[in-house]
Amino acid sequence: MSEFLSRKPELLLRPFPVVSEVTADSDLQAVVRYMEATLSGNKQAAHELVSMAMKGGQTLTEAAVRLIQPAMYEIGRLWQEGAITVAQEHLATAISHKVLARAYLQTTFMPPIWRKALFAGIEGNQHSLGLTILSDAFETIGWEVSYLGADVPVVDLVKQVDIEKPELLCLSLSMPSHLLMARDTVLRLRTELGSQCPTIWVGGRATLVAEHVWRDVVKADGWAVDALHALEQVVP
Repeated sequence: MSEFLSRKPELLLRPFPVVSEVTADSDLQAVVRYMEATLSGNKQAAHELVSMAMKGGQTLTEAAVRLIQPAMYEIGRLWQEGAITVAQEHLATAISHKVLARAYLQTTFMPPIWRKALFAGIEGNQHSLGLTILSDAFETIGWEVSYLGADVPVVDLVKQVDIEKPELLCLSLSMPSHLLMARDTVLRLRTELGSQCPTIWVGGRATLVAEHVWRDVVKADGWAVDALHALEQVVP
């Protein structure tokens, strides 16, 4: 275990951020309504909330970050505290994936800019909603996107990066226990790919446990708190 985590083992058990900590630009009432819709299995109500936000002028990325993401963070916290079941959390996640897929069809995409990014959940990370939001965000601004989804074995990730040769690799880690796997993944990519290794960013709930954990523990090149923050760093 790294010296950083050895000194701060409580980071492995730290709760997810509460909704009020991550939704400064969000309509909290809409976030709560979205939570209620997904936890009750009401796909149409959840979709209508996102559709309404987009009709009101928000982009797909803005609606996802300001509505879906904070709602799912809060649902994750409720699950962690035992207030809801695993089944309820899975239901909300599945509905959110469907909502994003429908919202994607309403989105306007910028022309290609001939830049490529690859998106993957590190080995052991079963969550992919945030990764989907991020990859969709890059696609809307003209990037070529290769989306590998959740729980990609590190050996296969290295091979795929070598084949596709993206400019940017974005890795998702959801639980604090994923930090060390992410660190090992970054090290293996750099060792095996050498000068051909792309720029590596990380993100996800696990990267919120402490300031600069992405740099001090994972040793990544960059980090984004959410998809909007990521776009701010790549859009001129």
